[in-house]
Amino acid sequence: MKVERYQPTLHYQTLVEWVGERGFGLLSPEHLPKTGLVAPGAAAGFIYATDSKMAIMEGLITNPGISLEARGAGLDAVVLGLLEEAWAQGFTGVMGFTKIRAVVERAARLGFETHPDDPYYLCVKSRPGTG
Repeated sequence: MKVERYQPTLHYQTLVEWVGERGFGLLSPEHLPKTGLVAPGAAAGFIYATDSKMAIMEGLITNPGISLEARGAGLDAVVLGLLEEAWAQGFTGVMGFTKIRAVVERAARLGFETHPDDPYYLCVKSRPGTG
């Protein structure tokens, strides 16, 4: 599935709708990071830059109005694209936190090291060749 760079004027309202249908709110556009990807009609996510070599993947969301299979394909495309963005920006690791077991399983399938015994499951992916 194809992904495109997140642009607030094009994508923010769609994310508000997806998040609202799930019963929670979304940060205002100026509080979202600059690095975000959208699989149109399916999924979106962001990379928060840090002052270390580790970035944080956050804000993953899918369109609740499409099939589970389409959501999964979109989410995989977004996650893989965000990893490439993080590597291109010089990060050597990406981590994320979740309480959702299915997200941990997806992360493991995509090559993240997972720690399923933590209260908030920690998932870490190192850039290939960096340790």
